[in-house]
Amino acid sequence: GTGTSILSGLDWAIKNRMQVLSMSLGLGYSNPALEKACQKAQEAGCTLVVATGNHGAAKIAYPAAYPFCIAVGAVDSALQLAEFSNYGPEMWVTAPGVNVYSSVIQGNGRLGKLTANRKKFEVTVLQFSGTTTAAGLKAPVLFAGFGTQDDFAGRNFTGAVALLELGEKPGEKIRFAKDAGVAAIMIYNNAPGILRASLGQPFPLPVVSLTQDAGKKLAALAQAGAVEATLSVLPTDHDYYDGTSMACPHVSGLCALVLSANPALTNVQLKEILKNSATDLGDAGWDQKYGWGFINAEKALQTAAQ
Repeated sequence: GTGTSILSGLDWAIKNRMQVLSMSLGLGYSNPALEKACQKAQEAGCTLVVATGNHGAAKIAYPAAYPFCIAVGAVDSALQLAEFSNYGPEMWVTAPGVNVYSSVIQGNGRLGKLTANRKKFEVTVLQFSGTTTAAGLKAPVLFAGFGTQDDFAGRNFTGAVALLELGEKPGEKIRFAKDAGVAAIMIYNNAPGILRASLGQPFPLPVVSLTQDAGKKLAALAQAGAVEATLSVLPTDHDYYDGTSMACPHVSGLCALVLSANPALTNVQLKEILKNSATDLGDAGWDQKYGWGFINAEKALQTAAQ
């Protein structure tokens, strides 16, 4: 979006007496017009819930850094601060922001499914991946090591699904695989956990990732003999995303829930309820990485009812 559209949105929210503003957006610097508009919204009674930013920096983005906003950082399923989540002295609370099922622009999400030798493997589709037909792509799986030029040299990969280990220079190995005439590319992580990545721009071929464990199992099958796979990558309106932009709406929703329980609350009181009901994380009490802690809906409602 543009700065003008953000200012227009804030103005619309004030005129239409909105109570909670969910702002999954940010700038790396303070903007006088934005600051004035946010302060005007806060003074009009709006609660401004804002993402802290996704650079893993000890500096919270604006407008989250303004004192009249609620700065929201992201934690993972283990309640650890996400490596990308900005933090700093303005941090207020944290919320789920890793692997969050999110709405996206229609058709821009991706859903991947893989069956190989009648075994199902969980895959994650890389952002900007190409798609398959609804029936999926049926082709042999050929293991290509780290996907270097030497790994593809002297072998026929035309129409096959290339299985690669992550290693270094993933963009280069994807290009080598495409040049080798593959129909699809699968990359498995070289460390435990899910591999999430972006191709940077729309890519003509389906590209998915597997966990290290699943990838090694599939590589062993491919090296032991023929592996026939059915891979489907279909467009959807939803996808799994990471970001403080995913954490921010969790807090906005909680604010609305608390207001539904006690409509008389002011935005100042609502901000204090989030503080007093949060589950403490990190250093005891407030700290720069987690603020007052992880939002707690049940306790927030109990506090609002008092």
